[in-house]
Amino acid sequence: MSNRLLRGLGVGAALTALWLGIVAGPAAAAGSVRWVDNNGAGGGGPKACASATYTSIQAAINASPAWGTVKVCPGTYSEQLVVNKTGVTVESARLHAAHIVAPASLDEFDGEAALVLLNGWADKFIGFDIGIASGDLPPATDATTGVGAQDGTCAHVDAAIWSLNGRQTIRRNIIHPNGPYSLSGECGYDYGIVFGSSDIVATTDSGTTLTGSEVSRAASNKITDFRFGGILAEGPTVKVHIDHNRLLFLHTKDPNCSIPLSGSSPAACDMGAPSRAGMQSVQRVLSHAPTSSAAHPSQVNSQFVESFGIGAEAGAAVDVDYNNVHSGLSVIGASNSVLAVGIWLINADGTSRIFNNIVTNVFVGIGMGEGFGPPSTPVAHPAVATDGTYILRNQTFSDFLGIGIDSDANNVTQNTSTANFIGGIVVSVGTSSNLIHGNNFAYNIEGVDCEDDSTGTGTLGTNNTWTNNLGVTSDPTGLCTDPNAPG
Repeated sequence: MSNRLLRGLGVGAALTALWLGIVAGPAAAAGSVRWVDNNGAGGGGPKACASATYTSIQAAINASPAWGTVKVCPGTYSEQLVVNKTGVTVESARLHAAHIVAPASLDEFDGEAALVLLNGWADKFIGFDIGIASGDLPPATDATTGVGAQDGTCAHVDAAIWSLNGRQTIRRNIIHPNGPYSLSGECGYDYGIVFGSSDIVATTDSGTTLTGSEVSRAASNKITDFRFGGILAEGPTVKVHIDHNRLLFLHTKDPNCSIPLSGSSPAACDMGAPSRAGMQSVQRVLSHAPTSSAAHPSQVNSQFVESFGIGAEAGAAVDVDYNNVHSGLSVIGASNSVLAVGIWLINADGTSRIFNNIVTNVFVGIGMGEGFGPPSTPVAHPAVATDGTYILRNQTFSDFLGIGIDSDANNVTQNTSTANFIGGIVVSVGTSSNLIHGNNFAYNIEGVDCEDDSTGTGTLGTNNTWTNNLGVTSDPTGLCTDPNAPG
């Protein structure tokens, strides 16, 4: 975390408040609720809305003590929010009835624009409808960047919600673009929810060192038509439980983004274009890391050249369970823009787990490692654990490829990966020590159900262990058992 950002957001004061909150305890502020109503009329909400003290969410947050609650009544609020206190809950008083829309201009934090910035410890943000203007088509296109100049009527948003500290809860929110040009427009938003930089370390006035490394949670959110990523966890001290979310990457209303699978993407929706890769610059842990092994800020996430539903990288530890990820892939006729990978872990912590998710209509359902999707030149990441991730009881179907493995020592067990276009699973050249056990890879459409390329082209045998899997076709033969084999 840069000193400039620490000063700009008052992190030192927030951490001092955290220490005082620990000493005094959350009970000291019990019953502290501040009500917000955008017009003071109180319509459509609880009785307390009629006498709400505040018309601005940010004003109520600023007045809230540690462990306080801000209840937001139904209405539309054009605000950029910063929650910079310990244990504050900001909640829509009626589920999804409080609408937050992005103002036409946004302040930047450390060079990035977030609509909601959670910078306290143990904050909660619950139940909002968040709309971000997609903007008009760029009036002109720069030949170098491929990005047109904005007309000033909306602001580009890097992350709708940006979590910068530990034990934060982001739950039951809807995040979506406003307007038809959801991918090709000049504004929109790159990421729905980003967890990063939870390794904030500061010394309080008492001399106690505080760190924000506890597990955060993203649960039951619906995130639609983002540009690059639905939910991203990044950084070696980031720990996130990502569960029961719905990620939809369709862009069905964007007139520039309905394309044939075998044809060329219109320039505005070609997510593999260099200009798109260059725009992926949400600067979090890696951009501030003090070690020489850290990637340059411009390289952060450069491997996500195309979009992903849920991603973890650079040492983040995640449990990804019971999520539904879907995009617009269609093997027949026209399709909308397609996710490169539904769930993608790149150099994530080896304690991570991916289980009980459903991923449909994407390019690669679940991808582990550097090699899946369309990255060009891999970038160096700090050395972090990459072994031992569990991929358990997931369903990937109607994807181009169900599961792609490009790292070592993963445990792929009891997954169902069928009805995909080119195959159920592919394990890449150079991998080893993966266990692929008890999965159903049978009946994919055109390619090979079970494929292991770990020992290189033309070499029999594998560096991985395959046991008790189902598949009609295998390469090399014998990896899986044909469920319809005679005898």
